[in-house]
Amino acid sequence: MSGSFVTILHVSDQGMPFIVLSNGSSYCYSRKLDSWMLINSSDPVIRHGLIGNKANAPVRNIKAYPLSTIQSYGSFAGPKTNSFAEIHSAPWQTSAAIAFIENQIKICEMITSPAELKYWYSMLGFQLALNGSEEKIRQVLDDLLGASHSLDTRMGDDNDPAVLGISKHVFMEDVLNHLKMQTKWQRIYTEYLDQLKFLKERAGRDKPLLME
Repeated sequence: MSGSFVTILHVSDQGMPFIVLSNGSSYCYSRKLDSWMLINSSDPVIRHGLIGNKANAPVRNIKAYPLSTIQSYGSFAGPKTNSFAEIHSAPWQTSAAIAFIENQIKICEMITSPAELKYWYSMLGFQLALNGSEEKIRQVLDDLLGASHSLDTRMGDDNDPAVLGISKHVFMEDVLNHLKMQTKWQRIYTEYLDQLKFLKERAGRDKPLLME
């Protein structure tokens, strides 16, 4: 941050401070981590992530969409292409795009932004459907299905069925909606949709599910 100064300072309704520096980098402060979190910079992973996912990003609204709004103030130059395929053509860019989206999800949880959290889960589903591996897709779906049904031991003891008041199954449906559009993932789509239906029926819920 040497030589830079604060150009924008915002404190959210939840008391979360955000700053944008004159060099374009931006940060938010996490009380849980007791440190500042980088949310925008010239880092290539962040640059490609923002450029590749900005087409349908939420509009600039600091109260409703704090993360995307603060990130929109960055002045870094992106790649000279408008093609999503070109932006994520290299192998490292594909894995970087998924890592970027997962980091966006963590930040949304940290700053309590449910609308953006739902958006980034949908983008995760989109990216996984296009370029994800079966292992990664199963890891994400197992996490959203519920810890007691997951084979991924890295999930630990996180048994909370909701994030920021939104059921994890809602995020799971968003991801599945993208997977069902790709022929290569039909088996996984059907497998996890059946599990989701079973859990909802067992819970006595009577809500419409995805159209098969």
